[in-house]
Amino acid sequence: SPPLPSPSPFSFGPPGTTQQTMASPSLDPLSLLLQAPSKKTVDALFVAMFSLRKHSLSPNDSAPPVVGECAQMLKCTEAEACGLLNAIAHVIRRALYLNAQREHFDAILPSTLHNKMKDLITTIVIHHMPQWRKEVIGNQLSLPRLQEVSWRVDVKSASDLMSHMTVPTILVEMKVRKKKRGEEAPEKKRARVGVLSF
Repeated sequence: SPPLPSPSPFSFGPPGTTQQTMASPSLDPLSLLLQAPSKKTVDALFVAMFSLRKHSLSPNDSAPPVVGECAQMLKCTEAEACGLLNAIAHVIRRALYLNAQREHFDAILPSTLHNKMKDLITTIVIHHMPQWRKEVIGNQLSLPRLQEVSWRVDVKSASDLMSHMTVPTILVEMKVRKKKRGEEAPEKKRARVGVLSF
């Protein structure tokens, strides 16, 4: 299989992180998807796990409804359903992090998985990837973007103190663009850099 691409410069973990630290679950439970009643069921599980991709699911009272629904649809235990859903979440995180293309899923998915299921998972993830990346990147913290810089030198022509006369000062004006409520809004910042000495 072709080599995986370099990791995306974007972080797809929790806000403020630069890489994923969640342990990799076993991907063997993906074979349970062969018991799905339809392709739409598989697609629905991937869509559901996109929003839960940062969580490690376990069969307990606080488990989200998707665990019970998955177990019912696939006729498996909730523990098995959690293993499957955690594997799906890992595939989504990995694909997003690498911005993977179709040819790279042979390396992302286990070699023991049925080829038809590999093709289905690849098709589903590739189909949703643009929207998922848009949502993830939109939630990332970003620094203001510098648009314009202007500056001038001010020299005092009158002062009570002779030492302050003809002392140049640089005034810098920067125009930056930062996100506000999902939209970028320009904002100007002024800074008096300091006094020049010769």
